[in-house]
Amino acid sequence: MTHKNNAYFIVNFIFVILIGIALGYSYFFYPNNHPIGCIVKDMTGEDCSTCGFSRAFSSFTHFQFNEGKLFNKHAFGCYLFFVSQFF
Repeated sequence: MTHKNNAYFIVNFIFVILIGIALGYSYFFYPNNHPIGCIVKDMTGEDCSTCGFSRAFSSFTHFQFNEGKLFNKHAFGCYLFFVSQFF
């Protein structure tokens, strides 16, 4: 294996680990049990464009797709991207 291929493998392995952690977080902290809140909402009191993503991802990992889309209508495309990158 050349140095270039080895570096490519390492970067991809790191991405798999990070995406796996994010999906695991989404699975184990079901929609209303997330310990990390939205910083923008905490500071301004208003929803940001990504509010509801964590709850939506949690719903998607439990195959509750309609419920997840109610939390944030843009989250499903992002979820599909990360799941496809994981595999």
